[in-house]
Amino acid sequence: MSKTDPLLIHLSETLKLTGQVAFVWNLTEDKLLFFGDSKGVFDCEAGELPSNSLEYNKKLNPEDLPYRLETLHTIFDALSNEQPQTDYKIKYSARHMDGSFIPLEEKGTAIYEPKAGQKIARGIIKIDAAALKENLILQGMEGALIKPDIMGDATAGRRYLQNIIEGLSQEHTRCLDRGFVLAVGIDRLSVMNEVYGHEVVDAIIEKTGKRLQELALEGGTVMRLGGDIHGVIFKNRLQKNMDELARYILQNFLRRPFIIDNQSIQVFVSIGGKKIDEITLTPASLLVKVEKALQEAKGQGRGCYINYDESKVEGAEDYKNLLELGNDFLQGLRNNRVCVAYQPILGTNKDEVSFYECLIRLISEDGKLIPAGHFIDAIEHMGLTRLVDRFCMKNAVQELEKYPDIRLSINVSNQTLMDPEWLKDLSSMLHGQKDVAARLIVEITESSAMQNIDYTLNIVRELQGLGCAVALDDFGSGQTSFSQLKDLNLNMVKIDKSFLMELDNHKNKLFIETLHTLAGGMDMETVAEGAQDAEVMKYLKDSGIQHIQGFAYGRPSIERLWLSEEDPDRHPVKLNTLKYDDLVKKDV
Repeated sequence: MSKTDPLLIHLSETLKLTGQVAFVWNLTEDKLLFFGDSKGVFDCEAGELPSNSLEYNKKLNPEDLPYRLETLHTIFDALSNEQPQTDYKIKYSARHMDGSFIPLEEKGTAIYEPKAGQKIARGIIKIDAAALKENLILQGMEGALIKPDIMGDATAGRRYLQNIIEGLSQEHTRCLDRGFVLAVGIDRLSVMNEVYGHEVVDAIIEKTGKRLQELALEGGTVMRLGGDIHGVIFKNRLQKNMDELARYILQNFLRRPFIIDNQSIQVFVSIGGKKIDEITLTPASLLVKVEKALQEAKGQGRGCYINYDESKVEGAEDYKNLLELGNDFLQGLRNNRVCVAYQPILGTNKDEVSFYECLIRLISEDGKLIPAGHFIDAIEHMGLTRLVDRFCMKNAVQELEKYPDIRLSINVSNQTLMDPEWLKDLSSMLHGQKDVAARLIVEITESSAMQNIDYTLNIVRELQGLGCAVALDDFGSGQTSFSQLKDLNLNMVKIDKSFLMELDNHKNKLFIETLHTLAGGMDMETVAEGAQDAEVMKYLKDSGIQHIQGFAYGRPSIERLWLSEEDPDRHPVKLNTLKYDDLVKKDV
């Protein structure tokens, strides 16, 4: 197929008049061909269009990419001699030259050609006019947009930062010794929450953002990244000045307390820094790295700074390993080597399993079971957490449909929580199945919940409206106060395992017992995570905790633990060829 074919030239001109692009994608050879209005749809000339799926994926919004990949994977996997073709429609957004994301609609047909042994997709891509109209907020005249609230809305802030980084990575003439990102986190915010209350803490967060804007001066842009964290990006400042600037910010906060309600409040911050260099994988991966540096800085105490590129957070070899692990996971997903493990949670009232938590697992090519801890960092680096969450969600709903006597919980990452398509999919799967929904628990992490409290409240209401229970995971690890816990109106709260690791500390016991008492008054059940021995389990039972999770009671297993050993369905069908005795014993 040649672009000089007169028929294709005529087709291309016709498509330009209608504002559309036609495409042909040979999956077997991974070759892409486009015809039509490339400037109108993709904001680039015909010669700049991507020629394969890897190049095309780079143009897409990183937050939409996992959804598109999963959808296409499902569609092409289903093609066979009996079903040689199927139509599909996907909506996502692509980057224009000004850094903005434009919503697109892709309508295509997936085709299997058995004689040639090829899979092909062909169809039309156009701007999604309805979504574009919804996204645009007109101010006075058409095209004048209100700037997103990057200081108040953490989701908008993260997207804004990722857009800037993505734009920089595509500037081939950019000086590689310029540009860096700082993640600035407020220290001990959860303590201040309890001492001063959430209104003062909100004021501290707002004043921290304004202080950073003041210190960034010209050339720096500040945005909220979530919870107690602000991001500061310097696109053109020399990278060698990053350490000096970070320490200047630390000293400023040390010397200048905030005045709130006529009282002086000393606020300390910790900082993680990362250069924007040529080896950065994606905007999402850079964000992960700078936040890892921040967490290491926080771990060293108040008012600390870590330069990611000079720290031992992750060496070059570790980075390479992460990429390999991420690719292994994607390959495993394609080859049905990804599965779910179920960890039993003890219900102390009846001294039996109250529910099972669904945990992702990968089977290596030689049949060994790989726990999530070995590859979850790679998944986060590659922006694939939504793919994992969707896999667990679909698996859980299918299991609940098949086994009416069990209850399952699934984990939802921040990326997934902010993805409206995930909630639509769950709603569709649970439609007309109130009994299934009533046995599904959705776990959201404390850090995710606090990034945008109003948005989280809406999500909690929608999930509960479907009939699901909602649990707050890792409570106590972040900044949530007891009063905010009440506002969220949750069904269940899971106490962070760090409190069980040091039960000799009187404060930890006091926290657990206080939380249980308050949760009871708010009609919330309590779950203690990380019970490692019988002594801890006895303490938790005596304290009235309703659910206990940990190796002391049960390890995760890819077997359906609710079925008897003799039941052939106890082992997942797609993994029947594996050596289950070895897998289950090694699954920790």
